[in-house]
Amino acid sequence: MSEGPHVVLCGNLSPKWLGLEQILARSQSTLVTRCCLEPDQILSRCHLLVPCVVVVDDELIEKFDFGALSKGLFSNPSIHVLVETAEASAERAEHLLRLGCVGMIHKTASTAQARRAIRVILDGEFWVGRKAVAGALRTLLREARFRLTVREAEILALVARGLKNSQIANQLCISPLTVRWHLRSIYGKIGTHDRASAAASKAVPAKQAAGSD
Repeated sequence: MSEGPHVVLCGNLSPKWLGLEQILARSQSTLVTRCCLEPDQILSRCHLLVPCVVVVDDELIEKFDFGALSKGLFSNPSIHVLVETAEASAERAEHLLRLGCVGMIHKTASTAQARRAIRVILDGEFWVGRKAVAGALRTLLREARFRLTVREAEILALVARGLKNSQIANQLCISPLTVRWHLRSIYGKIGTHDRASAAASKAVPAKQAAGSD
């Protein structure tokens, strides 16, 4: 295991990370590693570099198996994933937090902002707005109340993003039939019978949700 924190750069990132790499190299306080591995190999590599901040782009993060990613990140809190994204919305941030990521940074952010994000994350904080954190917490509380499994929670989140069954199947590397089976289970637990109502369940007030048990 290497000494000191690492920053692991993965995917098609913006030029600011080159500038940050040069700054960190001069300071010798943080080691920077460029990683060209496949998504299923990145976390294995990072287990050897903890503590570390893994910076990935929008396209790469969507290639991960979400279940494996969440399990890997929650089982090793010394690996922190920061996503560089072109979509700076609270909904996008909430989705990333649910996967176990610690935040997102916009592609147009400066090198100084990127350096601050790395420092904040290594200090144990999130690099997202309070609205996103509150939304993620509400979602987790709802799922706990409805007793959704991890896979059901993943599918419900993708339904809420507007994905079709075939797209969900491709995203999670399962069959469309398995998606339909999970949706039936989700509908039964949250007391609805269609995907539109299931997606809208994110906004179910606590009092109403309590009455659905």
